[in-house]
Amino acid sequence: MNATATHDTKRGEDARARINILSEIPEEWEQHLFQWRELNRDKKTRQERNLIPSTNDEYCFYQAILGGFPFADGEYPEFVERVKAYTIKAIREAKVRTAWLRPDTQYEEGCLQFVEAVLSQNPENTFLESFRPFQKN
Repeated sequence: MNATATHDTKRGEDARARINILSEIPEEWEQHLFQWRELNRDKKTRQERNLIPSTNDEYCFYQAILGGFPFADGEYPEFVERVKAYTIKAIREAKVRTAWLRPDTQYEEGCLQFVEAVLSQNPENTFLESFRPFQKN
């Protein structure tokens, strides 16, 4: 029996290994989070008084892309689609702003737009310039 790879983790062993490293560099991780939130603030949408995605969902997003970022450039388009699918699953299972039985389609669409904007490979996207060196280390 392999207890390191269960359905409940929602992430594979390799992704969890990458994410686990963050506990060894908490100050650096926090510094990058603040920087990335600032860089991506304009990519959020507003729903009444709330920004989409929430701070917790945005944090989960950064962990997810760190854990699963592809090594080969050719895998990038598929990676973006996988992150979008993962985002919907994660926010629905969290049951805070949306859920499988009561989906908030406006919130979900805002999250998907955020993912697409943040992972866009256009030259104006300064996030990827900041993220890639950190991810490679």
